[in-house]
Amino acid sequence: MKKKIAIYANGWGADNVALFIRGIEYYLSDKDSDLFTFLSYGFYSMSKGDEAAENKVFDIVDADRFDGAIVFSNGLNSTSEAERIVSRAVKAGVPVVSLGIHFPGASFVNVNSYIGMRELSQHLVYEHKVRDVVYLAGNEGNPDSESRLDALSEVLEEVGGKVRNIHYTNWATDLTVETIDNFYNTKDKLPDAFVCANDYIALAACSELENIGINVPDDVLVTGFDGIKDGKTFYPSISTVVQDYFAQGEACAEIILKKIEEHSTAPTERLIASRFLPGESCGCMDSRNSRLERDNACRKNYFARTEKVFFDSHLTNMENALFSCAHATAIARTMTGFYRADHFVEGNTFAVLGESSYAASIYNDEVSLTRGGFSDHLKPVVALYDGVALDIDTFHRNDLVPGYKESDKLRNFFYVAIHSDEVLYGYFIIENVIARIEDFTLEVYRRSFRDSLDKFRQNMRLEYLNQKLMELYTRDSLTGLYNRFGYETLAIPMFKEAHAKNKSLAVVFVDINRMKLINDNFGHLQGDLAIRTIANAILQQAPESWIAIRYGGDEYLIIGECDNEDEVKDLVAHMEEGIKKQVRRMSLPFELSASCGYIMTDPTSTLTLAEYIKQADDVMYEHKKQSYEAEGYKR
Repeated sequence: MKKKIAIYANGWGADNVALFIRGIEYYLSDKDSDLFTFLSYGFYSMSKGDEAAENKVFDIVDADRFDGAIVFSNGLNSTSEAERIVSRAVKAGVPVVSLGIHFPGASFVNVNSYIGMRELSQHLVYEHKVRDVVYLAGNEGNPDSESRLDALSEVLEEVGGKVRNIHYTNWATDLTVETIDNFYNTKDKLPDAFVCANDYIALAACSELENIGINVPDDVLVTGFDGIKDGKTFYPSISTVVQDYFAQGEACAEIILKKIEEHSTAPTERLIASRFLPGESCGCMDSRNSRLERDNACRKNYFARTEKVFFDSHLTNMENALFSCAHATAIARTMTGFYRADHFVEGNTFAVLGESSYAASIYNDEVSLTRGGFSDHLKPVVALYDGVALDIDTFHRNDLVPGYKESDKLRNFFYVAIHSDEVLYGYFIIENVIARIEDFTLEVYRRSFRDSLDKFRQNMRLEYLNQKLMELYTRDSLTGLYNRFGYETLAIPMFKEAHAKNKSLAVVFVDINRMKLINDNFGHLQGDLAIRTIANAILQQAPESWIAIRYGGDEYLIIGECDNEDEVKDLVAHMEEGIKKQVRRMSLPFELSASCGYIMTDPTSTLTLAEYIKQADDVMYEHKKQSYEAEGYKR
């Protein structure tokens, strides 16, 4: 049996996460294993509800379903979330490796970022005579960010320099830009260098400095950390520290595999070296071939733009397919058809598992949308495995992947949550998408899918509420039959449509016998009971496609398309018999019956529906008169 290993990471790490996972895949490629990667896209400025829902992706599959777990702890958006994931695996007796943050019971792999950061700091201090530094940190308390600050401070102290200010950016571009703008607006003296906790912060700082007319590196130096691709092709290329996430991935995979094979959860530690890589942003213009990196990026840019056109077109087609569904219950059938025909973007193995509450809550006010965690059983919206569309009614989250079966090659299945704020819609599983993590199109895809579901649900909910409102307007509250407004909005259009198609309608007029006598002798509550009893008999006997209307106090209309008068005669006979059965069953204190009359419309005639109703009323009255005369009753 293949070893099943879970990976927990944050997709915003992009290049670093991609390299890390590639290192794991490389080491395990011939080690009889499969990977299951759970990606969150949580970030620090998210609302608490949104962040909590985002991180529910880590709980989709119970920890004890895996043989081992690898947690990219220092890449998650909170140390507490990393600790929760690690603790869960430890409690389940599953060997676990934590990257970057040490937790009890877990093996630990880390980069000695202090060494690389010290090299960078020494380069600034001794090569570029830097003495005054502003540090653009990550989030307060982050061990990586603090370790880099420590190395920087120590080197500056050697020459009497200092870190003038520390600004916490929470790893966010907008806060970085705000910090740079504050320097400009307050006319503060520029430092010798802005030293940034990672390359993304450095890129944002360089861009904003350029926007406000400050040149890097002529006016101020900027450095980053991590060695991401964008930092290499940016101008100026970012001076940085390379952490070798590929090697870290290999180390984690080696440790976890050994723990699995030895049936051991005893912690092991491994330290990976980091190294300084000078670049143009610190003034080292010829230190590496940055131009070649940019040239290669330009060559790839055309193909990237072309692929984006196909990608965007696919998202549009996906949304159109979803919006073509007339009802939420049609989503699975419609989307399976769409993805069976077009899954170029998703690949041959792709599944969307939905919460049943998504559709049910549209049409049932008592059903609540899912919050707080995924249900055990989910509804497959679409399930492709190796290009084959699977017919599955329900799926248990602990069954890993719909259609999953072991094969000779290493497979890596990626899980991403679909949610709107704190509301969970479901999640999707997709294979081999590391490149889409690097260019963020996986997150773009997820958001587009989520937004489409949001809009579809809003449209369906609005349609449902409009129908409910129309029901209130068109239904008689006492009987449940349509009222006079229902007659105008439904019966008249039916009449016009039938005649346009050269079809006849049956118009049946029903009137309760001796209604005044019932009200006078037994009271209006009993009169209401009589009205409801006749209405129930009409509802039971009228064909589903016909319209039954309470036309007046004790008068009813039944209208429907019909070209066979015998069907109308049978309807009237069954209705009269149905009334008699209800009266006998209810043991009413009064006699209850009704008189009926009908007329067949002629599509070639110019008579209006109101005129046909008058004719049916006249026929009914004659039947009533005959019935009364036979009983010796006078009105």
